[in-house]
This record gives sequence, structure tokens and C-alpha cells, in this order.
Amino acid sequence: MTHDRSPLGLVWVTPPYSVVAAGLERLLIKAKAHVLWGQDPPEEPPSLVVLCANGGDLASEVRNL
Repeated sequence: MTHDRSPLGLVWVTPPYSVVAAGLERLLIKAKAHVLWGQDPPEEPPSLVVLCANGGDLASEVRNL
């Protein structure tokens, strides 16, 4: 399944969900991006990954991607 509704394509956003992330999601949807939330990666490669780190160990969060 391809999501080419905009130049952004599929955008994968990893938790946690916050007020800032909610605003980002709203902007991405306005730009007609397909926004996917979740810990598990999507089946198709995303064109953009937004890591919402919550003050933890950023290096380990990036390795988990």
C-alpha cells in the first residue's frame, strides 16, 4: 500500500503522544501526509520518522528504530 497523497508520504511518529506531538500531527495531516502512530514500524518504509523522546536515553531510543 502506498501513501503518496503528498510529497511527505508516510510519516511514522513514535510515542509518547503529547500536546506538541498532537499539534505536529495536525500540521502533517493538513499537509496531506499519512501519519502513523505507534511503537512498531510500518510495513512500508516511511519517508519521515518523528521520534518523540521523553527525556530518556536518546541513543537507545534511536537504536530501537
